[in-house]
Amino acid sequence: MSAEPLSEPVGASKLPSAPTSLALVGAGVRGTQLLLRLSRELPAEGGTLDLHVIDPFPFGAGRTWRTDQSDALLMNGPTESVSAFRLGEGPDLVTWLDSQAPDRTSRRGEFPSRNVYGRYLAWAFEQALAALPARVRVHRHRAWVRSVLPTADGGYRLVLDPASQGARQDGTTAVSAAVVILALGWLEAQSHHGVSEGLPERAAWIAPGHPAEQDLSTIADGAPVLVRGLGMGFFDALSLLTIGRGGSFQPHPDGGGRLDYVASGREPVVHVGSRRGVPFRAKAGRPVGTASDRDVVLPRNGPHPALEATLRAGTGPLTAADGLLEAVLADARDAVAAAGGDPSAVTFEALEAPLAGRTWETWQQVHEATLAELEHDVAETRRAATSPLKAAHRSIGESRRIIAPVLQERGIDASAWPAYQRILRLGAMLAGGPPLERAEQLLALVRAGVVRFLGPDTVMTVAADARAADTQTEQPDGAAPALQARSPHVDSADGPQASVLLDAWMHAPSLATTVDPLLRSLLDTGLARVHRVAPNLDGESDLEAGGPPSGAIDVEVSSGAMVGADGRAQPRLLALGIPTEGARAFTILSPFPGVDERAIDECARAAVHVAGLLDGEG
Repeated sequence: MSAEPLSEPVGASKLPSAPTSLALVGAGVRGTQLLLRLSRELPAEGGTLDLHVIDPFPFGAGRTWRTDQSDALLMNGPTESVSAFRLGEGPDLVTWLDSQAPDRTSRRGEFPSRNVYGRYLAWAFEQALAALPARVRVHRHRAWVRSVLPTADGGYRLVLDPASQGARQDGTTAVSAAVVILALGWLEAQSHHGVSEGLPERAAWIAPGHPAEQDLSTIADGAPVLVRGLGMGFFDALSLLTIGRGGSFQPHPDGGGRLDYVASGREPVVHVGSRRGVPFRAKAGRPVGTASDRDVVLPRNGPHPALEATLRAGTGPLTAADGLLEAVLADARDAVAAAGGDPSAVTFEALEAPLAGRTWETWQQVHEATLAELEHDVAETRRAATSPLKAAHRSIGESRRIIAPVLQERGIDASAWPAYQRILRLGAMLAGGPPLERAEQLLALVRAGVVRFLGPDTVMTVAADARAADTQTEQPDGAAPALQARSPHVDSADGPQASVLLDAWMHAPSLATTVDPLLRSLLDTGLARVHRVAPNLDGESDLEAGGPPSGAIDVEVSSGAMVGADGRAQPRLLALGIPTEGARAFTILSPFPGVDERAIDECARAAVHVAGLLDGEG
């Protein structure tokens, strides 16, 4: 049902009389949390409130955690590390799962399929709606929002485009709302194929994107494929190309956690490289379905005295003089020493790019060097809490959580911004990688000849000779490969060839580069602007021009109100979550109950703000 247009003029901070209306665009993790907080803030008494919840994907689960995705796609955090609720307010994922099957072993420590978390979020979404006051009239729209336009009465008109997800449509093409909250998640971005001479006509390119939505059918059974990216997108794609095509893994007879791959004959030959050249590091955990007597001792996070002292030392925006990198490195070395390792061996360079500066004569040699790195990481992950290397990984990963609230309160200037970004990237690689189970599977696929490593700084070029160098690189249909891998670190020019290039990664969220029609419309109308980091506070910068763009939607952090092109906050147009990364700090992760509930805090502040507006207090 389409909402009636608001008819009464309103001032900058007062909403029209009943019926009031609110539109929530995005009903995934942040949208569900916003509804849960609104259920606590909205008074039971009052006029009717029309709440429009709009998402092209399943409500609660959203796009990332959609419930129809393959079981082969796993979470990269254990069941006890995520929740829709604050500690004590409702069940976290593991508690909810255990309550569904009280007779089986607890799923604590497991890294389950992403659709499992999606089912939990769908349940939490329904709980949130049920908890809203009876005066709230909920309208669900399975649709994209293509634009948000201001109306003469001070509200907004949202133009909808029905989703093509097989959901029932209600025929609504537009809704009007006095308050709009955007909880959009990852943003669509413009992609470039990055092949040096341009993509040949006979070559296929699978662009970066959500792994569950990438069309991998272009990759023929048994054919070679060139892949860029060794992060979580790669592990997802690899699972779909192996388990998803009928392959399976079984324990090796020698035990010790080693796996063997049982091929289906449909898997391709995967040649993969990345800027760093090594996979994201594995995390300790318990494989799904294993008995409790195989539980590992999961590590705990250690202290960060150097970083905490650095953050306590000032009150203004963080600058290069604060030495964030030095403090994070000092704590990582302390963690290594406490675990019995050599702290002098810990450097950012060695952790970020262990293959940097090396050269090889052949592709086989770079493959073996990368494999040795993977084997070492797996061995250290098996040691879990006793590994000095993993102590460093955890320390650097956890430093992001420690920096984030201070940065959000005090800000950061352009001189410290590169260091902060480096910490985020390195923390993601070291502590945001796959569960050990996935790394063990990757080793099995290497041993089975399914995966070959290309090393660091690999580039994809048009094959100089369209004919395959040998029968192993010919396509099943006889067509000559169109693309070839090359590396400045490998002397041999005979790099692997293929006719399909898979980009197994996702763009960082950026308002500046997004192709999302909704956000482009907000930029075009001046309702949104790109956030900029504070300029260097050394007296040498142009304070009026501001610092470098962070890529985030600019918001007023205390409420989520979006800042328009004129520099003024718009109290009835809010943005939450990942697209505000930069204006806010470390927004990527779901809430970790009792450890990191800042995502819930963000939604709670927005709910208080919205409830005040609806009561005429804005």
